[in-house]
Amino acid sequence: MAFKDNMKNARKNKGWNQKEAAENLGIKVHNIGAYEEGRAEPKFDNLQKIISGYSINPVDLHTFLYENYQVL
Repeated sequence: MAFKDNMKNARKNKGWNQKEAAENLGIKVHNIGAYEEGRAEPKFDNLQKIISGYSINPVDLHTFLYENYQVL
């Protein structure tokens, strides 16, 4: 599953809409939408907020990492 799908599923599992997610995670609401639609990728600081706020295991994001970054 892609990062954007993990983002949306994690938010829905919390029972939050995008505005609530933004408030609870400390991320701008337009960024939440962009991440969930695959239009943008979070910078490291927002990625940390997402992992912490959604209680997501960083290993679960491996699909995102390998799809978007070249492993040397």
